[in-house]
Amino acid sequence: MRKLFMKPAELAEILSVSQRTLANRRYLGLQPYFHQDKKGGTVRYPIDAVEDYINNNIKNNSKFKRGRA
Repeated sequence: MRKLFMKPAELAEILSVSQRTLANRRYLGLQPYFHQDKKGGTVRYPIDAVEDYINNNIKNNSKFKRGRA
């Protein structure tokens, strides 16, 4: 069975940011999207949302533009 959600500590490690940075992003309403239980406690990040966030935020640091050598 595929894992559906990721803990903040796991995501922080993958993105190389602190858990506090993730908390600040949640407070500001920024991506990646997350799920929080009704009591305002446990936070989990859906794997699909994390994958979308990473894929949409990959930066190309190449000095060459596509189609040029």
